[in-house]
Amino acid sequence: MKRITKKYLAYAQAIAFASLLTAVLLLNLWPSGGDKQYDWARIRYRSKASSLPDARGICPGLEGSSKPALVVARIESEDTKWLDQLASYYHLCVYTADAPLDRTSRGLQIPANRGHEAMAYLTFMIDNYENIPEAGAVFVHGSRFAWHNDSPDYDNEVLLMALNLSSALQHDGYTNLRCDWSAGTCSPLQAQPQGSLETLLSSKLQPWSRRAVSDAALPRALQLLFDGSTDNAKSQALLRRSDAVRAQCCAQFAVSRDAIWRHSPDEYSALRQWLLDDGMAPSDDRTAGRILSYVWHILFLASPDSHTSLQGLNAQACPSAQACYCRLYGKYDDNGIPGGKEAAAKQIGQKFAAGAYDVIHVQEDFAYDDEIYDNDNHKFRTKTTGNVPFGSGLNTLANFGWSDLRKIKWDRCFINEADCLTPKGFTYMRMNVAEGVTIGFDNLHAEAENEEQDFEARRSNIDQLSNHITSVSAGQAVIIFGDTNTLYSRSQDNIRVLGTQNGLRDAWIDLIQGGTIPANAPECTDPTTNQTCEAIDKVLYRSGANVVLSATSHAYVTDRFLQLNGDRLSDHNAVLVDFAWSA
Repeated sequence: MKRITKKYLAYAQAIAFASLLTAVLLLNLWPSGGDKQYDWARIRYRSKASSLPDARGICPGLEGSSKPALVVARIESEDTKWLDQLASYYHLCVYTADAPLDRTSRGLQIPANRGHEAMAYLTFMIDNYENIPEAGAVFVHGSRFAWHNDSPDYDNEVLLMALNLSSALQHDGYTNLRCDWSAGTCSPLQAQPQGSLETLLSSKLQPWSRRAVSDAALPRALQLLFDGSTDNAKSQALLRRSDAVRAQCCAQFAVSRDAIWRHSPDEYSALRQWLLDDGMAPSDDRTAGRILSYVWHILFLASPDSHTSLQGLNAQACPSAQACYCRLYGKYDDNGIPGGKEAAAKQIGQKFAAGAYDVIHVQEDFAYDDEIYDNDNHKFRTKTTGNVPFGSGLNTLANFGWSDLRKIKWDRCFINEADCLTPKGFTYMRMNVAEGVTIGFDNLHAEAENEEQDFEARRSNIDQLSNHITSVSAGQAVIIFGDTNTLYSRSQDNIRVLGTQNGLRDAWIDLIQGGTIPANAPECTDPTTNQTCEAIDKVLYRSGANVVLSATSHAYVTDRFLQLNGDRLSDHNAVLVDFAWSA
């Protein structure tokens, strides 16, 4: 018998490995053949359980409620006090997963602590099916603060109070509460095909990775849930190897009543049984819950017939952050600008360059700094702090360099008009206008709107700015301009503090009003041709120990910032002030 040496054995192994590698590459890189259609219209899973859980998840008082339901999935250790303020906006339905069973009660209990938030969500839909409010329902976790909450402070209370539910549900009847793409699988770079061999290998090599394990388990789960069996390799519910389900994280969402009613109570019960039945859902609770986080949008967005376009479903599940923030929380609104903000920003950049302005402050520049900067020619520009919910929207363009740039967030905000959804505040810099000559420049965007809590927050903003000037700019020349959202004629505003405590003068008062604050100047419309009206966008200044400043002209120059057809480019009047200085 011929002896097989190690040399030949290694050679054979190399050939086998190369063949396996080729097979893997072929399976993973073979073209998908265009947009795949899936049959994800109905839950077809059939439980073998002899009996189903009793109805113990009834939400008291829900019948006839005019408020949307807020379904909260919590555990005993999570405080519920943060929900108190939300009670005026929502009908609260709070489920405690690890509470002991009370057999005398039929309210707000779940059959098992399984599937994380999914058990509470499904129990609510099953036991309150007939009483879902016309306004819909919002489903959230029990912790107020979590890393995945889409606000700067990770505060779900802020998000839920700012949520415009009717707008959020208007088009599709479903929305995830998260708009930012930094988590989940919305980004094409993150949305790897869940059924690929690469995903399967990752789950085996990284069993500690919740994402890898749950992604690898998703195709079988989808087939079992929507087909009722995993036997049919040609099932229209089986996710093919080259396809990826794109979805937002992290199982907090809103649904209309009609979208919930697209499925029967039996379907929701079957989905819940998949969690409860032994050996059906993954035994690891985290994996089972994560799989269902991919399923919610499929339930409520998939086509009611047997032809759901995966490409279309992915697009619905992952709207652009800009569109999402605008629809859900009122941010990124085009504010009536014809043609949209992107086109407007390009023209604004061009007009900045043509105007030869020395220093420009802009506010609410969350998403279009590239369009402005690409069309502008100023040498010095601040680096944007990013989109909502991370950016302040404050940017500066100048012909002078600066030092000591600071970006300061307001200490206080009120959630009306989504003021707390992004870190609004002010910036400070020492601008070098000439050799050895510096002037402090501040750009601000204060609290908006006029409810009492707005006034309180805005007064706090102005006080904070005033204190900063006192501590940082003592004895120095200062120019402040930005969106103060204040009027001298409103007694609730404290803009006069900057004059009385910091010695700042208002260029509009000095040059247009003859140095006297008017008792009742009309508030400016937008656009305006009336130079005597008062705008919330103000320019204030003072001289310093080594620099004498004087404002020489003040004008609303909105006519310089119009589209070719005469439409406006911004929803605020542009303010231009010329200064003379001497050192």
